[in-house]
Amino acid sequence: MKMPIPGDWNGSDCCRFSVTWPDSPMWKAILFGLLSKPSQGRFWDETTGRILDIQAAFAPTYDANFSLKEVIMACGDTGVADALNAIAVALAANNGSSPVNCNCGGCAGGGAAGPFSPEINVQAHITLPSGATFPVFGSGPIPTLPTSGFPDGYADEDEYTADKCRKAMKIVNDLITTLDNLGTINWLSGITLAVVLVGCFVGIITVPYVTIPLLLFALTANVGITTALVAMEGYITDNKEEWVCYLTNNDSVPAILNAVSAGLVVAVAALNFETTIGLAVSSIVLWLLNVDVLGILFNAQAKLQYPDADCEFCIECGITFVWDGNDDDFGWSLSNIVGGTPTLEVDQPDYYTLIRHSGGGGEWHYNFISDELTEPYTIREGDTLDMHCFVNQTASLYWGFVTSENPEGGQYGLFVPFGSGTANGAIDTSSDLSEWVGQTVTKLGVYVSAAPDYELGFAIASYGFVCP
Repeated sequence: MKMPIPGDWNGSDCCRFSVTWPDSPMWKAILFGLLSKPSQGRFWDETTGRILDIQAAFAPTYDANFSLKEVIMACGDTGVADALNAIAVALAANNGSSPVNCNCGGCAGGGAAGPFSPEINVQAHITLPSGATFPVFGSGPIPTLPTSGFPDGYADEDEYTADKCRKAMKIVNDLITTLDNLGTINWLSGITLAVVLVGCFVGIITVPYVTIPLLLFALTANVGITTALVAMEGYITDNKEEWVCYLTNNDSVPAILNAVSAGLVVAVAALNFETTIGLAVSSIVLWLLNVDVLGILFNAQAKLQYPDADCEFCIECGITFVWDGNDDDFGWSLSNIVGGTPTLEVDQPDYYTLIRHSGGGGEWHYNFISDELTEPYTIREGDTLDMHCFVNQTASLYWGFVTSENPEGGQYGLFVPFGSGTANGAIDTSSDLSEWVGQTVTKLGVYVSAAPDYELGFAIASYGFVCP
């Protein structure tokens, strides 16, 4: 049956449609075959119009269809962020009664994008843990730190760090309250006014205008979204310190969003969200934490405006070496060897094992010591020096460290030696360091010694500083 040539198309305006279709290469080929029919002359009834004209008009649409991927919320979609961005642009244009070209592919037309360009307010992109690209929205450019390491307007880095803590705590608290507010609205009841959405925002939380349609789409297109938002609010509340640290321990908006997106993966798994709800809730959080919000962290003009806060829990403390066999020495090496060099002969899981064979006479000893630490470690109040090791004979065993204040070390080649002359068997030790708070550690080490003609195996599993 031949089809009549349509007479009601202007030859330029196009629209994308979503269809449900079997997911297989052969079925996809059938779909494209059906889509190609209008390009064939015999498809049309020549008595209803000029076939060459309709073929020429249809050609751009025909070409575009062969580059299409599955659409949003369909099979294998990895461009959710870009699709939602296009939806936001179209909705924003509709709300503002402004024509828009959403750059969705297909035919040209629809007028100029004007203020609702697809790139409006997109200041950068980040790559999510899933591999998808996500737009970073903001009404202005992303702030960057100067070479000093802190924004202009702060006296020093300490003032900046303290103020950043106050702001980070305020942002996370406001995010929690905003999510709770969003979770109290029945978004499926037809309440979709932007004013209702904006009324849910608390304190620092605000969004660029073009993000509002994105949020409305996510809130109204997902059954169960309110329950999920409340669950996410509860999760962030229970893990508030970790979320504050995402903000304080990163020095750029993209780095913060990368940390947040990784945290969202953990949260979605912990809350057992199904895929679509997990994506929607994660997107909402990332849209709420936009450049306008996170940029406050790097703005000295907003300093001292928020309640005092203590982010001591965000200080990255502790340094521990953990061995899982002889394959990696982590840069540790033998030194101060007397009476025979130990060798690696036995590879035990979870231990780095050194064997000193008998013979040679006289008391022997050696040091097993680290290279200079890449980042020297400053001992803090409450830190302990913890070690787990094993010796198979009675031996003298001392452990400790070298500091920048005492670079030559001391007894047993270690500035601070802990230990005993009667070590034997498994050893789990935790040494108090209150006497050395403020000292900067550059090396860690162990001193091993035994009586003449002892064959001794020394195996170390873990060693390092542990913070409270």
